[in-house]
Amino acid sequence: MVGGLPVWVATARFDRGIGIGTKSGLPTHHIVPDVDAERAYILQSLQVAQPHFVRVVDAQLGHNATGDGFFTDGQAAVLNLESLNQ
Repeated sequence: MVGGLPVWVATARFDRGIGIGTKSGLPTHHIVPDVDAERAYILQSLQVAQPHFVRVVDAQLGHNATGDGFFTDGQAAVLNLESLNQ
């Protein structure tokens, strides 16, 4: 709750395919390296012109547990969904 109002938190990424994990041998998913692109797609889909951004983590460049490369600017968009309907 923020100011007595409920807050919804979400994360998204684009899965580009499935495969077998290199370490676990179990089915897994593979991601698109630009994890911020999905955030941009969601903001565009909601027609948010001026989102507010907050830094969640430092900008990162690395690999996930399945070996897929990724990069992010480390920011999250904060939206007031009630204002989207106006």
